[in-house]
Amino acid sequence: MFPQPNVINRATTAVDEGLRQHMLRVYNTMILGMLFTGIVAWYVSSTPEILQQVAGFSMPLGLLIFGTSIAFGFLINKMSVTVATAYFYAFAAAMGAIVSLYMATYTGESVARAFFSAAALFGGMSLYGYTTKKNLEGWASFLSVGVVAAIIIIPLNYLLFKSTAVMMAMNAVIVFLSAGITAYSTQDIRARYYESNGHELNSKMAIAGAFQLYVNFINMFLALLRLFGDRR
Repeated sequence: MFPQPNVINRATTAVDEGLRQHMLRVYNTMILGMLFTGIVAWYVSSTPEILQQVAGFSMPLGLLIFGTSIAFGFLINKMSVTVATAYFYAFAAAMGAIVSLYMATYTGESVARAFFSAAALFGGMSLYGYTTKKNLEGWASFLSVGVVAAIIIIPLNYLLFKSTAVMMAMNAVIVFLSAGITAYSTQDIRARYYESNGHELNSKMAIAGAFQLYVNFINMFLALLRLFGDRR
């Protein structure tokens, strides 16, 4: 016996509403993380004593942030929702300390311009990833190779070559990669949602999705600031 059309419609509506709520939770969590980062960055940049300490430990802090961003993907399944949420906001706070160094280096106008440019690019690519019927799975391997190349080239250039041209080129590449990853990640977050997953799993997936989109946005914002920002 086949389901009646009204039963199918009610089920579809329930899943669509659940997906809408799921995506809202992803974006709201991401925005709160960005707000937390901004508050920490403003406080540190306006407190010379703390800013000086952060500047002295910027390299270890950067390595710690990179390591914890990688570890999050492996640890999320073992965490409770509460621990995963705390991890995300602790990461956002640490990223705020790094962003404070940029706020102290670049003019306020440059920071605002880079932020709104990144927001516009991020919003457009995320909307594309959410609405397109094209399967973006094929982008994953290309983007992964690009990220690995950037991870190798950037520290090598910083330590050995110190080439401004290479650094500018890599910042442009980071913007391009971050835009692509934003579209792919948004589609992936949507595709992984199922009403039958249960509240606990979908809650952790929402935090993981917010974390991934947050990192993409921050990378995009800082790369645009390095490309086009005016120093104080």
